Amino acid sequence: MEELITKSQPVFISAIVTLIVLAINWVIKPLWESYFHNYKLRSNHTYEQKKKVKEVISKNKISLIENAETLNHRLWNFSKKIGEGWHCYDETEGGKAYYLNSFAYNFLAFFAWARKSEKEMIYIDSTVSEKEDLELIKYLKLMPQFFCNVEIFKGKGYDDSIDSDHFFRHEFNRVLDLMVVDGEIISFNVFLENKNKNDFHDYNKVYDYISSIEKNKQCLKWQSIQSFHFILMSFLTKFGYDFQKTSVFDLNKHSSESPENSVTEGVNYLIEKMCLDGSEEIKNAVYALSKKH
Repeated sequence: MEELITKSQPVFISAIVTLIVLAINWVIKPLWESYFHNYKLRSNHTYEQKKKVKEVISKNKISLIENAETLNHRLWNFSKKIGEGWHCYDETEGGKAYYLNSFAYNFLAFFAWARKSEKEMIYIDSTVSEKEDLELIKYLKLMPQFFCNVEIFKGKGYDDSIDSDHFFRHEFNRVLDLMVVDGEIISFNVFLENKNKNDFHDYNKVYDYISSIEKNKQCLKWQSIQSFHFILMSFLTKFGYDFQKTSVFDLNKHSSESPENSVTEGVNYLIEKMCLDGSEEIKNAVYALSKKH
């Protein structure tokens, strides 16, 4: 009897082990399959969203960069020629009208491309984007805030109920939407034609803004547009061609040619809010902008 029990033990043990393995498989396999299925769904979702973000950026990036470069050149020129008053209404008769018209167009065209790019990503989960793509998206969200977010005037006691030195965001977006026809940004000639139509009086807000920037560079509008210019240069340095980059030397030189910037507290707030304070290009730009003269 004992011999029979002894011989049967391996069989029992094997059977018990088999039952345990089957039980574990019965419990674990569905859990594993469920986990793997969910992981695959998440992975596919992330891949598809990243792909869609890249497609939007690829479609618009060159136009964004080209318009950023054009606006950058105008802002460099504006900083040097502001004393001439070419941007002011009373100085824009005859040939000088081109300066204000082209300034307004370059300004709106760049932001229209930025808004167009953002709108095309509205149904895409851009939070899962690759690091560089996400940084570009953050730039696109940051730059309009220099003109539409009163936090740039932080500590200035600015009355945000009146759009004296900023644009109300929805009104600004409405003007930008006028710049887009059939998915494309209108040309300068079409812009001028539209400007003379009653239906396009919203352009006047941008004209008024530019035209009222004081020649001595002391007003809040100048502080905003100068601050934006430094961020625009950092944008081109990060995402543009090598010939579009601005060196640290040129950033410091540009800063030294203007009065000390008085809204750097607000600038830093906006940058930190967009989590771009870790960007090397932005650090260089803000350091130059904040320099004491």
